[in-house]
Amino acid sequence: MDLEKYLSMNAPDTHITTDITVKISEALFRLTTECVRQFSNEQKAYASISQVIDARTRKAVANGRYLDRDMISAHLAAIGSDGPISISLTFEEGSIPLIAELRADVSQIVTRDLSVIDAISVLLFDYIAEQESARLATRLGLRGDEASHYRDMLITHRNNVIKFRRH
Repeated sequence: MDLEKYLSMNAPDTHITTDITVKISEALFRLTTECVRQFSNEQKAYASISQVIDARTRKAVANGRYLDRDMISAHLAAIGSDGPISISLTFEEGSIPLIAELRADVSQIVTRDLSVIDAISVLLFDYIAEQESARLATRLGLRGDEASHYRDMLITHRNNVIKFRRH
């Protein structure tokens, strides 16, 4: 099933899952494998890319995140989304509205209509940026609230930012 068409479906049922195959670039594939590795280590359990996307989408939409417009544009220019590598994604239909909301929010930030895969790519990029910020805070010897505050400062306080928000 086509991912764009699937996201436009109505009346999601949280107990139904659907497998979707998408074609992505090699660079985006490498980003997905790095996210799966880091997320699995963070959770102390093997994870799938679908689990990473689901968890990160829920966090971004529920908690709000600030993303830099220029950083997103640079990411999208460097990491193309479309390509020859097929991956399968399994989404609970209850996740679909959140992914659609993420797409709308990221599209608003960059002031152009993005594909769902572009929005997911930005979501994964943000996860890696958060992980790298956490590692830097740890290397600086910061712990607990200090480390969290420093990580948030690195990620959120930039020029030209728009907050992901809950509608």
